[in-house]
Amino acid sequence: MLKRRSGKTIALAVLITLGGVPLTTLALPAGLAPMQAATTAPTRVLGTVTAVGNDTLTVKSSSGTSVTVTVNASTRVLRLEPGQKTLSAATPIQLTDISAGDRALVSATGSGNTLTANLIVAMKESDIAARQQAEEEDWQRNGVGGIVKSVDPTSNTIVLASANHDITIQVPPSISIRKYAEDSVAFKNTKPSSLSAIEPGDQLRAKGTHSQDGRTVTANAIVFGNFQNIAGLILSVNASAKTFTLKDLANKKLVTLTVNDNSSLRELPERVAQFVAMRLRAMKEAKRNAGAHGNDESPQAHAWHHRPGAGPGAGPMGQQPGGAPGFSRVLDRATPIELSALHKGDAVMVVASRSSNGNPGTALTLLSGVAPMFRASRKASQSMFSSSWSLGGGQSASGSGGSDGSGQQNNNSPQQK
Repeated sequence: MLKRRSGKTIALAVLITLGGVPLTTLALPAGLAPMQAATTAPTRVLGTVTAVGNDTLTVKSSSGTSVTVTVNASTRVLRLEPGQKTLSAATPIQLTDISAGDRALVSATGSGNTLTANLIVAMKESDIAARQQAEEEDWQRNGVGGIVKSVDPTSNTIVLASANHDITIQVPPSISIRKYAEDSVAFKNTKPSSLSAIEPGDQLRAKGTHSQDGRTVTANAIVFGNFQNIAGLILSVNASAKTFTLKDLANKKLVTLTVNDNSSLRELPERVAQFVAMRLRAMKEAKRNAGAHGNDESPQAHAWHHRPGAGPGAGPMGQQPGGAPGFSRVLDRATPIELSALHKGDAVMVVASRSSNGNPGTALTLLSGVAPMFRASRKASQSMFSSSWSLGGGQSASGSGGSDGSGQQNNNSPQQK
């Protein structure tokens, strides 16, 4: 709804989504006379452009509703770059500059099927894709992840248990914290949350500034969820019912999970699994040597972590502490498989929603072919996977964050499309 604020600006409060990620408020200059007139509230349409005519524009919203508006000489048509929060940064364009696939926010007047656009704010599909790619790379470079070990609201810190060592996340009061839905690792389904909602056992990813040794991160964005993180062996598969049962190697319990269209099932090639296993054995050896030297990091580990070009906190396979960015790239290259490709005895790692009301949880991300990694270190393998799930399995961003339809970001979240 449009409101005048002390005659200075009119705030158009909308949820603009790029892949479903919430945006912020767009502050519109008060000089938009057609929009201020208002005996009736304007109709707002946000979505993807599906057709551009000589004097019409058709936009399909995320709910699937298509709306066609008429464009005349009085219509303001603007192009906004991803990341901009106000229309002062927008540039005038022609209707013909808009293409199918672009994102658009339309404010129109009229009723029924007779709508005339007062304002069209468009974002080019190519600009959005470039923004998403840049953000994904930022998360790859500066993101860490793992299982929450402890939370201290007094000191505003979180301790993560990662594959290499514990990581302390410093949480400034103004950063973006979002929580995944119970049944999805898609960033578009996250909701705003707070430090007080984070609990031990949650899976969490954070992005920010790393200390030189990589053991502390001052976060500028956090996303977390409460999922099952299982390393186990397949016992049975029912492809027709879309279920499978595995034995959790940590507690020896049997777990039955379902799969759906959003489940990501992948298989790691054996040579890649062998390579990762080699790195895990090297990490274990480095830890043993560190203990022998009376410090947290052996000379061999220090030489690797602080090699030229490694960057702050970089570790084996070029990843940040916790293994997330490097291993998430491994996950992205893993081969997609069907449930029927799993067989009794297969070693798998799974991120799944928790069971509720007697119904089994849903496998959100599953990786098979990990037996060599288990032989090297099941615990480290599971920790590495848990720190990579939101990138490797969440619809890359796989998961990991994102932008909104105006291309604006909610403080640099992990990218989903």
